[in-house]
Order: sequence, then structure tokens, then C-alpha cells
Amino acid sequence: MASKILTFPEVIVIIRRNIAKPLYGSAPALLERLFFSYAQGDPVGFDAASVSRWLSGSSPVRAAVAIFYLTPDHEGLLADDIFRYVLPLTADTGVIALELYALVSTAENISTHQRARLASRFSLENDAAIAAFVSEVVLCTLRSVSQTSTD
Repeated sequence: MASKILTFPEVIVIIRRNIAKPLYGSAPALLERLFFSYAQGDPVGFDAASVSRWLSGSSPVRAAVAIFYLTPDHEGLLADDIFRYVLPLTADTGVIALELYALVSTAENISTHQRARLASRFSLENDAAIAAFVSEVVLCTLRSVSQTSTD
């Protein structure tokens, strides 16, 4: 069995696998849904070339996106964006949460402490709880990006 790594591209693969492509359209359109609050104030937008690099893992997500969602003033915004603009596109929101939980449980690139912290946030209680968990997993992948100064 191949080793599992918790990365932004891996998370997006799970999300995309659980949404019919006609519902989200292009990859940039999906990321504009995922990062809706950021995208509303971003004059640059998400161009296809950058998004392609982010999804392949050849380039990290724009640092400004990571910093935006990791700022204490914006706490909860990513979960709200996921709840409003991503989860409604899925047939079964719990499947995304379960697949992300499995990834977190087996990821070799996160510490036991980080794994336990993420696992403690896992819940299938309702879509708001699922959005909060998905948000935490995405934020985990963005934390190292926020510490860089280049895109």
C-alpha cells in the first residue's frame, strides 16, 4: 500500500471525487467556491495555470489565501464557505468527511498530536460539523504555506 501524505492536492482529490463535475465546472471554479470569502476580495482571481500547479502539488496555494483564512479575524470563514458553496454540490457530505478522516488517520507527514487534534474535530452530526472538519483539514494543509512569502 502506498504511503499517504496529507496535502492540499490530496484533499481536493477527495472533494472533487464526491462532486459531479458539471456541478462545480472547472477546477478554478471549484476553488473559487472553496475559498469564496477570499475570492470576493481578490482582484487577481484564480487563473487556470496557478490552480493546475496547486492541484498537482508543483506549487503551493497562494500564500495570501492561506494567510487570509488563518488570520484570527477570519476564523470560521472557510467552514462557512465549505458549508454554503461546496457541500451542497455533494450527494453525501459524510463521504467526504469519512475519506478525509481516513487520510488524516494514515498520513505519514503529520505528527501524532496534529492527527489527534484533527480526529477530535471529526463529526458526522450535521453538515455544519462536517464543514468544520473539512475546513480544519484544509487549514492544516495551508499552515506551512502561510509561513512563506512567495506564491
